[in-house]
Amino acid sequence: MKKDIIILAAGIGKRLLPYTIEMPKCLVEINNKAIIENILDSLLRYSEKIDTVHIVVGYKKDEIIRRLNGKYEKLRINYIDNDIYRDTNNIYSLWLAGKYIKNDLILFESDVYFDPEIIEDLFNTDKNIALVDNYENYMEGTALEIDSHNRITNIITKKRHVNIKSLYKTLNLYHFKRDFFQDIFLPTLEIYMKTQSRNSYYEIILKLLVFIGKQEIYAKSINNKAWYEIDDIEDLRITRYLFSPDEEKIEYLTKSFGGYWNYKFHDFNLLYNDYFPPEELVEEIKNYTRLLMACYPSNEKILLDKTRKILPFEVEEEDVVLGNGSCQLIKEVFKLYKEEKKLIVLPTFGEYEKETYNSIYFSTEEDNFILNTDKLITVAKKEKVHQIILVNPNNPTGLIINKHDIMKLLEELPLTYIIDESFMNFAKNNESIISEYKKYSNLIIIKSFGKEYGIPGIRFGCLITSNKSVVKTFRKALPIGCVKKVLVRIPIALILPAQN
Repeated sequence: MKKDIIILAAGIGKRLLPYTIEMPKCLVEINNKAIIENILDSLLRYSEKIDTVHIVVGYKKDEIIRRLNGKYEKLRINYIDNDIYRDTNNIYSLWLAGKYIKNDLILFESDVYFDPEIIEDLFNTDKNIALVDNYENYMEGTALEIDSHNRITNIITKKRHVNIKSLYKTLNLYHFKRDFFQDIFLPTLEIYMKTQSRNSYYEIILKLLVFIGKQEIYAKSINNKAWYEIDDIEDLRITRYLFSPDEEKIEYLTKSFGGYWNYKFHDFNLLYNDYFPPEELVEEIKNYTRLLMACYPSNEKILLDKTRKILPFEVEEEDVVLGNGSCQLIKEVFKLYKEEKKLIVLPTFGEYEKETYNSIYFSTEEDNFILNTDKLITVAKKEKVHQIILVNPNNPTGLIINKHDIMKLLEELPLTYIIDESFMNFAKNNESIISEYKKYSNLIIIKSFGKEYGIPGIRFGCLITSNKSVVKTFRKALPIGCVKKVLVRIPIALILPAQN
């Protein structure tokens, strides 16, 4: 028995602006193929099993018809016009197409891009089924609960979901038996539109029918095949990544830098601490999330006091400046000393290396990446530099400069030293210069807590110096409230793990 197809493609796609200014959402391209073309290309292999493909059009309908005209001669295509698409939603578009359905129905939405193999199950079933995937944190929209027989027991139509472990995400790809669609689904949909709204989603009808147990609808897992629902620009970018050739994937990832929780891979490029954050920290933030969002923060003095307690050595409150991660503080260092000549020891953290203005570089490569302080002093004197920038332990080599060599530099060559100790707590022997900072007004220490405590996404760092003028300048330069108030709770939760 042949199947009828409905593709809902009438919407505007406002969240995909500016792409949808000149074209409808279904014509937005994923690696040179429009979303609706991917659907139709996938259907071609089943053309002998298809009676008619009904495409509901509305916004920029002529563009759709022009794009598809003559390309799919193996498919009988019927265009259905939703001329009030601006005031209705997919529940109305589905109702418009419903009267044309004479066979079992396969339903598509034109904002889902998928591996063609996904739809095979829709052609090889005699049941009402919804294609589903495991629900992930980044997903939005309709979620399902199913029983041990894969029957859908609940459809949850909230935009976001908190407890997702037992939930499944519908791909909005369905197979409905003709009798179910014509005798149960469509009449219920009509009643809803007459009594409630034409500007709703058809999932609400499925939710109602599942709730009253009118008909069994089954969930069919896609077994890790690729798909993505495209609602906004971020979704579009991720979809293009998922379906791009392997050699192009790295380009997409490089542009995003982070946010890799939306991708199913392990990242070995950025720096993570798999042993942190500690459970105490996670629970602390959970417990205070509502208060932290709803209330104004305490002043920075309170946060400074709490932060001091997780530093490896005693420091005075007036000697600490807090920032949104070390990167913010690094940028302020370069602003402060913009017109002064700087020597940067290589290799180094990328945030230092890219600051090329008024900077020279001192490479340690010929000494097996071990810093030769005598050579450094000679070069610094010859080049008449004003600041020396060191990362200790070194990022990326991991090699450490012992504290005595640092003190030798401070005393024999009294320049300004910016020393980044973000990885010091990972060193076998703690060679931190923080314990000596009070002795040297020419010393600025930068420290990030992101790597140590596994919280790089929160951006938490500090600067330590006994130079009161520098502290005053930094605090004046940084905007009021630059440090997120969520950080107020972090030191509290970290004190115990830090001491242990």
